[in-house]
Order: sequence, then C-alpha cells, then structure tokens
Amino acid sequence: MLYEINGPFFFGAAHKLVDVTGKVGMNTRLVIIKMREVPTIDTTGLHHLRTLLKPCRRHGVILYRTEVRPVLLAVLEKSGLADELGNACICKDIQTALRHFQASTANHL
Repeated sequence: MLYEINGPFFFGAAHKLVDVTGKVGMNTRLVIIKMREVPTIDTTGLHHLRTLLKPCRRHGVILYRTEVRPVLLAVLEKSGLADELGNACICKDIQTALRHFQASTANHL
C-alpha cells in the first residue's frame, strides 16, 4: 500500500490517514508513506502516524516512510515517534524501501 502526503501534515489533513489505517489488514504486508511534500507536522499528524502503527504491528505489516525532509525527521525524533516507527524504516525513496522490504522478507523465508 502506498500513501503520499502532500503539504503540512496538520489537523485538517491528518484525518485522511485514518482511511489508510482502516485498510491495513491481513492481506497487507507493506505500507509506504511518501513524505517528500511534508514540510512540517503537528501533534495531530504525529498522533495519526502512531495510530497507523498499531494495526501494522498487529498484522505484521512493515511501515516505511520515504523522502522525509531533515526538518520533519527532527520533529519525528524529538517526539519519540522516529524510534517508535523504527528509524531503519526511513528510506530515501520508494525503490529503496521496496528493495529493503524484499531483502528483509527473503531473510525470513
């Protein structure tokens, strides 16, 4: 599943991630959130990312974030969310995330 966030991830836009959270289930193995166009995030956006993490963990879904701007990464780190989400699951682009996912799943077969 690929989800792209465009613009500030604030209260007004963060609720759209709820749709993604509802779709994460047993048939999903990977969720990639492309964040290239996200200059900043507020507490509601952080909350919704945490909320997305719960069904991912429950169903064994790997969650990657790609193209995260340094300023946004600093906010994620300061909030503790980067550690919760897993710093290793931040990739420079979608192709890197897919290669990382394929390599990690190949190691578990």
